[in-house]
Amino acid sequence: CYVATASPAKFQEAVEKAGLPFDPPEAVLALESLPTRYQNLERSQNWCEDWEDRLRAWIQF
Repeated sequence: CYVATASPAKFQEAVEKAGLPFDPPEAVLALESLPTRYQNLERSQNWCEDWEDRLRAWIQF
């Protein structure tokens, strides 16, 4: 299971340390105003299926 991709927006500090320009898009800036949500998920033999089930249930709202 993969959740996120490597985007310069996720690593702004590293991009700036490399001396590269970084101008985050408006969509990325808007994310900063959203609340952070998370759930702890114990790693079990079926952790990927458990994660997918939780994600599907959350998306149905």
